[in-house]
Amino acid sequence: MASDALSSQVLAARTDNKALSKLVQGNDKFIRKCAYYTVHRFITEHDDEYSVALSAFLEAVMSYDPDSGSFSSFAQVVIGRRLTDFLRSEYRRQPEVVVDPSVMGGDYIEEELSDIATEVRAKNATTLSAEDTKTSSRITVRDEIDALSVELSKYGIDFFTLAKNSPTSRKTKEACRTLLDTILRDDDLLNRYKKNHTLPVMDLASASGISKKIIDKYRRYLIASIEILTGDYPLLSEYLKK
Repeated sequence: MASDALSSQVLAARTDNKALSKLVQGNDKFIRKCAYYTVHRFITEHDDEYSVALSAFLEAVMSYDPDSGSFSSFAQVVIGRRLTDFLRSEYRRQPEVVVDPSVMGGDYIEEELSDIATEVRAKNATTLSAEDTKTSSRITVRDEIDALSVELSKYGIDFFTLAKNSPTSRKTKEACRTLLDTILRDDDLLNRYKKNHTLPVMDLASASGISKKIIDKYRRYLIASIEILTGDYPLLSEYLKK
C-alpha cells in the first residue's frame, strides 16, 4: 500500500471508529510482525503481548505526524518500545530471578550481532532521557536498534547480519574511519548518498585515498555507520565514536 494512502487512512481513523476498525484489521499481520521482532516468537490474540502491541498501534495512530516519515516505521518503533517496557515490567515482578540485562532487550544469538550490537546490548539496561512529547518514553539501546533496523531495510541491509561485513583488523578499521570521516565532512558526497541511497564509491575513493575494493567490501558497515552518526541514535553513536 502506498505510504500516502496509508497516512490518509491513519488520519481518517482518528475521528472515524469504522475507519479505525478497518485500519486495525488491515494491519493485523503488521502488528504481529512488529511484536515478533521484539518478543521473538509468534503471538496470538490471546497473548498479553498482543494487547500491548495493539494498544501501541492505536497510540501510534493518534500521535503520528505525517511530516515525520512513514507511519509504518513510526508504528514499529512505538510497538517495540511498549513491548520492551512490558517485558521489563514482567521481569521486575519476579525479583527472585536474576536476569542478565542483555535478556531485557531480546534473545538474539550474540555471534549473529555486529561489533556494535555485541557491546552495546550488554549495556542495554542504560537509558537516556529523551524529549519525546508524542510517546513520552525513555530511549534505550534496543529502541535505537529497532529504529535503525527500519532505516537499514531501505538499503536492503539487515542490522543483525552486519557482523560478517564489519572490519576486524586494525588496518581495515582505520580505513573505514577514514572513509566515514571523508564523507561526513564532505557535504556534496553526503548529500548525494542521502539522495541516491547509495555510496558515491568512485568519488569517495578519490577523496579519501582508500581503494574502491575496500569500500565495496565494507559497504554495509559504512552505510550503517553513516546512518547512526547522522541520525537520532545517541547511544549507538557514542559507541561508534570510541
